Amino acid sequence: MTEREEQAPPRPRRVPSGIPTLDRLVGGGLLRGDLYVVVGTPGAGKTILANQACFAHVAGFRWGLLRWHVLAERPSDEPVVLA
Repeated sequence: MTEREEQAPPRPRRVPSGIPTLDRLVGGGLLRGDLYVVVGTPGAGKTILANQACFAHVAGFRWGLLRWHVLAERPSDEPVVLA
């Protein structure tokens, strides 16, 4: 091992999200300790992504230290219907 190799910083550890397609898109999983914010226009798939994360968790996927925090908001002028 050369001196340069010994001084190289360790590669960030990637944690599988439980969503195989997302893991492929981000290079093998999410970086441990990073924050990811998912934003987009209506219909872009944000809610589907959040649902898939919840389904993977309920199905027994081993998350390790990966946590999902889901916050959904809607415009204040949009009516809210309570059933």
